[in-house]
Parts: sequence; C-alpha cells; structure tokens
Amino acid sequence: MTRFLSFLTWKKILVGYFSVIFIFAAIYSECDSCINEKLDFTKSIYFSIVTITTLGYGEIYPVNELGYLLTSIETLTGIATFGLLLNEFTKYQSNRQEKLRQEKRVEQLKNAYHYFRVHMADFCAAAISTITHKEQAPASYDMMGFREYLENNNNRNANILKEALPRNYKFRAMIMTEYKIYARQIELACSTINLHDTRLLDFFYTHISQSVRLEAVSEASETLSETLFNLINDIMAGIDANGDRRDRDIYMGYINSLESHVSQG
Repeated sequence: MTRFLSFLTWKKILVGYFSVIFIFAAIYSECDSCINEKLDFTKSIYFSIVTITTLGYGEIYPVNELGYLLTSIETLTGIATFGLLLNEFTKYQSNRQEKLRQEKRVEQLKNAYHYFRVHMADFCAAAISTITHKEQAPASYDMMGFREYLENNNNRNANILKEALPRNYKFRAMIMTEYKIYARQIELACSTINLHDTRLLDFFYTHISQSVRLEAVSEASETLSETLFNLINDIMAGIDANGDRRDRDIYMGYINSLESHVSQG
C-alpha cells in the first residue's frame, strides 16, 4: 500500500479524478433504468460532476438499487480521490518549498566560501607586505590563486606566512575567526539539507569539527600554525580572481556535489 501511494503524484490523481467523472458519465448515459430520466452524454457528465462533488441538486437522481449503488460508488471514490489529491498536492508544495530552501542554503555556502577566500587573500597579502618591500608585496587578487602564486615565487612567500603565523597573533586570530564563520555556514548547510552521501557528510563534518579542535590547540603551539597554513593552502588553491578554475579546488568540488545532491533530490 505504501509503495502504491509513493507511486502516486498529484498530477496522476487529478487525471484519475477526471477519468472517474467521464467513466461514470458513460455508464449513466447507457443506464436508462437507473436514473429518473434518459440522459444524453452532456447531461450525464453534468450528473457525474454533481455526484462526485456531492453537490446533489436533486433534479436528476437514481431510482433503483443499481442507480443507488453507482452513485454511492462514485461519491465515495470522489471523496477518497479528492482527499488523496489534496494530500499529494500539499506534499508537493511542501517538498518544493524545502528544495528552494536547500538551494538557497547552498548558494549561501558558495557565497561564504567566496568571501572566505577573499578575506584569506587580503590577510595573507597584508602579512607578506609587512615583511617584504612594498613593491614586492602581492595584490589580493594575486593571492586568490594562492598555491600557484606561492609556487611562482619559489615558496619565499610561503615561508614568510609560515613564520608569520606563530609570531603574528592578529594574523592568526583573523584566520581563526574567518574559519569559524565559514565552518558555521557549513554546519547550517548540513543541518538544513538531508544528506545521504557519506562522502559529503564526512568531508563537511571534518571541517566543522576541525574548527572546534583548533580552539583547543594552544595559541603558541606549532601544530596550530602548521594546521592553519595547510588549511590556507588547501582552501586558497584553485580559483583565480575572475573565478576561473586553475587547479583542483577540493572545497568547491564538494560544494558543487552538494548542489547536485539538492537539485536531484
């Protein structure tokens, strides 16, 4: 029974509802003895509609047991079908609203990821410029291709950031704060979307728990600085200032998978 109901959609039920009207109309037009007057097909459709909707104006009515049986069956069928129709249409509207809500949450996560990368680029560019000469300092849009930028500079700026993280509390705190905000967006997305893909769940919950673990790590710990640098390197790789893919962007890949999961659901 449950499998049968899951097969039904409000469109299929609506087609069935109108089919019942025409089937009984055809029966009434052929059953002269069961109705108080002979009905042409137009009048039989009218009587069928009046019967299935339980309006019952009374100018046409059954006169024997067969007529009573037919009109009773159509009335009960109409009530049951209309109830199913309302139920399925309500479910359809509810699912549609839920899907729109989930799509909006994924869009928010994409925006959060974009702004997170922009802020990371600003922070890293500022940290490098405090140590290097001004003319050698990278622009923020250069840092959007973080991994490629560092490789092109023979890892000199990578070493600057590695040294800055344990020494520069403000730089470290800004990165921690941004990561917490981003992790919160991931948490909201995961709580809103009914995920069944364990690969996606594992990836996103790893980063939610990572932000919690980072808070427990000592501020002076080398582990904290190393973890933050690896985090920056992972997140900033892959997209240039125009949003074009330059390298394998793991984070955006998972967000796109999440978007596909929502659209297919």
